[in-house]
Amino acid sequence: GRVVAFTGDDGPVQLWSVETGKAIGLLTGPEKAGLSVQFSPDSKLLAAGGEKAVWVWDVDTKKSRKLEDKGMGTVVSSSFSFDGKFLVSSSTDKKLRVWNIDANKLEASLKLPSQGVWTAFVPGQKGDSVLVLEGDAKQQAGNIWNWRTNESTVMSANLTGVRYLAFAPNGRTLVGGMPVGDIRL
Repeated sequence: GRVVAFTGDDGPVQLWSVETGKAIGLLTGPEKAGLSVQFSPDSKLLAAGGEKAVWVWDVDTKKSRKLEDKGMGTVVSSSFSFDGKFLVSSSTDKKLRVWNIDANKLEASLKLPSQGVWTAFVPGQKGDSVLVLEGDAKQQAGNIWNWRTNESTVMSANLTGVRYLAFAPNGRTLVGGMPVGDIRL
């Protein structure tokens, strides 16, 4: 069925039915939730940022696993690759991490110059490339990072103020949300 998931600063991830508008479950794990909740493309997995870890649940069984790395801060952004095999996360320790979901292991990491980092996998890149937005509310830069080759390409677009990212499944549209409620396409 159709399910929506959300979390707040102080509790578990909540699942709600779109059809009935009623709560259908809680996913426990993070002691303190982060700012990110993300379904895998096939909707079978749900990832949520937490303090010093990313939690991944099987939506049907509610079984969880924890993805963590030494020195990891609170996760502020996460995104599944389009094939669902990888998850990218960014956290308050100024690191971007790429996780192999099937192997439950860290594949790559990148140290970033700033803490305010938002991420999305780039469509059509076989899970190799991640769009990275970094900076503050006044100035923000966008880069496409290929985590397998560690090469980066600078984007030329006005991305100031954008915080939440998602590509449309067709790969042609990027949606950016802003804390004040604006949405950019």
